[in-house]
Amino acid sequence: MRRLTGVAGAAWWAAFALACVLNLYGLYAPNEPGPDLTFSYADKVAHFATFASVAFTGAMVGVPVRWLAGILALHAASSEIIQGTLLPHREGDPFDVLADLAGVTLGLALAVAARRVRRQGGRSAGKERPAGKDLRTRGGGHARTTAPDAGS
Repeated sequence: MRRLTGVAGAAWWAAFALACVLNLYGLYAPNEPGPDLTFSYADKVAHFATFASVAFTGAMVGVPVRWLAGILALHAASSEIIQGTLLPHREGDPFDVLADLAGVTLGLALAVAARRVRRQGGRSAGKERPAGKDLRTRGGGHARTTAPDAGS
């Protein structure tokens, strides 16, 4: 896979770091973080979104998808055990694990699709005629170049 470099690469790494921090804060804050939400299953939506964002941004920066899937699945299960046993004002919920895994699945699927689209865009751009070259041939089949420094 082609690694992201430059400003775009730095921005994706920053997004990945931010997604990880938000995920860890949401899972391990002593009390449930955020405002009181008014709709049912809002915590499941939060679980889904934070795991999807970590999976998506992690895959976009080049972390291998298999490693991400394994680590995030393990983290989804272990975080609920930790919440249920070590955090007195939190409780573990197996349905949160399901929301986490659904988020991981969607995040990785979107990242794989985005990388595929990016790769196909690079291929079609690479098929363009090189600048300064005239690929038509004359006589003996030699390509003629119109580059100013070609010495023609």
